[in-house]
Amino acid sequence: MLQLLGVILFLLGAGDWLLGKMSKRPDESFRAVSLGCGLFLAVGMTIGGIYMLGLRESDFGDAVMYFIWAGLGVVLIVKAAKK
Repeated sequence: MLQLLGVILFLLGAGDWLLGKMSKRPDESFRAVSLGCGLFLAVGMTIGGIYMLGLRESDFGDAVMYFIWAGLGVVLIVKAAKK
């Protein structure tokens, strides 16, 4: 219960900080959010795709779809890192 409260307080603080940054410099804030989403997609979907490849009952097409989403995450990271 205490851990959940800590996570909620952390998310509230991070959200407040992000909203403050967005009001000052919207272009940099958008790039930061895009970079974070891309990183989440790239790492999470790669791990999910590797897991799906390891399952015997899964179809190969399911695993490929995870890697397509991971590729989208990499594209978001590259676009956000460029100036």
